Amino acid sequence: MKKRKIVSIALIVALCAIVVSGTLAYFTDKTDNVTNKFETKRLSIQLWEYDAEQDEDTLEWSATDEKLYASKTGDETTAEAVGVDYTDILPGMVLPKNPTVTVEKDSVDCWIFVKVTTEVKTAKALFDAVNGADGSSADLTPENAYAVVDALLGDTYDEKWELPEEGFFKVENGMVSFVIGYNEVVPSSTADQDFPIFTEIDVPAAWGNAEMQALNEATLTFQAFAIQAYKFPTMQDALDELAILD
Repeated sequence: MKKRKIVSIALIVALCAIVVSGTLAYFTDKTDNVTNKFETKRLSIQLWEYDAEQDEDTLEWSATDEKLYASKTGDETTAEAVGVDYTDILPGMVLPKNPTVTVEKDSVDCWIFVKVTTEVKTAKALFDAVNGADGSSADLTPENAYAVVDALLGDTYDEKWELPEEGFFKVENGMVSFVIGYNEVVPSSTADQDFPIFTEIDVPAAWGNAEMQALNEATLTFQAFAIQAYKFPTMQDALDELAILD
């Protein structure tokens, strides 16, 4: 009888220990980690042109080997680009100017655009030069805006630079801005890709005092933009998304 009581007490103590500790009551298991890694593409462009100098004796202008780059703030090229100051301009002069967009290596497929801004009076003078007519008192409209851009582009390296169908120019506060787009997607590349817009500005030999005064103290500002081609199947879609002139 005493042995049976001792066994019973021992069993009760053991059961109490299991209930209190709880460590023997569950199955457990675990797996290794599943780690997800993310790596993004990139898009980076530059806007530059060669510096130019004038010969003191012949007054002829020529390009130098020095590249002038537009500054960049964050991911956007600023409008305050370092450019060339042309002085002592005469009718018939050829001014070297080659604004160029560089899509840097390993950039994603993209669309590229350039905004050109000048005074309305300068734009109208360019219109006159193209059409051989007096447009000084005419309104700047989409119809003659094409002629203005034709005057700027002149002998381009690549005829794929063109005006979009909509939203390509804006007149505000005496200034007019045009947007020129490259009409093909720039594919990704392991090397930098250069896209010159034009190479020179020809001052018409037939211009007299009135036309030259329109050019006097004129400014011509360039700003480059790029956007990924993914999600934007056409150049117009890309321009609408960028809203450059808004």
